[in-house]
Amino acid sequence: MTTVKYLYVSLIGSFLLCILIASSPAIASDEKQLVVFDLLQDNVLLTIQAEGLGDIETFHGQKNRWLYGPAATFQFFSSVGRPAGLACDLSTPFDEQFAEIVFNGEVVRKFDMIKGGKEKNTLRFEVPLPLRKGVNTLEIRSRRWNGGEDVFAKEDSRQMALLLTKCVLALTDAKASPQPEQKRDIGQLRSVFQARRVMPVFEASHLELAAVGIGPAVAGSVFRPAFGDMTRFVFFNDAYEGAQFDFSLNSPLEGQTACVRINDASRDCFSVNESLVGKSYPFQARKGFNEIVIAYAKSELAVPLDFPIVGRPSANFVTCQITKGL
Repeated sequence: MTTVKYLYVSLIGSFLLCILIASSPAIASDEKQLVVFDLLQDNVLLTIQAEGLGDIETFHGQKNRWLYGPAATFQFFSSVGRPAGLACDLSTPFDEQFAEIVFNGEVVRKFDMIKGGKEKNTLRFEVPLPLRKGVNTLEIRSRRWNGGEDVFAKEDSRQMALLLTKCVLALTDAKASPQPEQKRDIGQLRSVFQARRVMPVFEASHLELAAVGIGPAVAGSVFRPAFGDMTRFVFFNDAYEGAQFDFSLNSPLEGQTACVRINDASRDCFSVNESLVGKSYPFQARKGFNEIVIAYAKSELAVPLDFPIVGRPSANFVTCQITKGL
């Protein structure tokens, strides 16, 4: 009888201990910092609309990302008014650079960046930003960028101004949970997907489609350069339906080959030269996220310097569109 009681008490004690252990991670998670966005986490930013932002690159074993001049702009939605903080580490290839942090139309911080000796012109800062309920707009402005009289990389047409190695916006009082608005971006997308419609890729909102590996349009030209080993297009669809992907491009790289993959299925490989070539691929758009990838056999990297500068583009796009509802 004593043995039975001892076993019963032991089982009760083990059960209570398991409850305490299981509940402890939940308590700890309430104290974690709530991140609004992290620009170095992923190329595809589905919670914010970004303009003037390059793709994530790895240079000397570290992730980095260019901000383009004259301004990189980020818009995002907040369900409540909350204090937050922006923490960034950045550098610039210019000996002198002037930067401004503008939040919801007000200049909140100014920086004069002056290069010292042989060290890179670097800056690390934290800025408090009071989020307001509704749409918030953050701008990081720069006075100088690659182009015109300030060109520092002739083969690279991107308007590079500031190079990020860190840029995170997070709530500073994370004890209270924000109202659940995680699906708001998707809700804004769904009004776009109706019947038969054509979505010009280069004119689409960042909330409709994310394009990775495409640079800004070259001034005075119809070309949009694609750098690196691939170009990716990611978009959300609210239903299964027939669709078609059409584009035209050329390449300055001799012996270039491009391969198309749609939703993980290989579709085609073809040669690309300086003559413009057009391609068309029907496919089944799936419910949820869809991905189109154009991979290049050749990509060019300029002589490694203190900053990640590319050489000639892997390809130059002229047209690119996705038609849905077929």
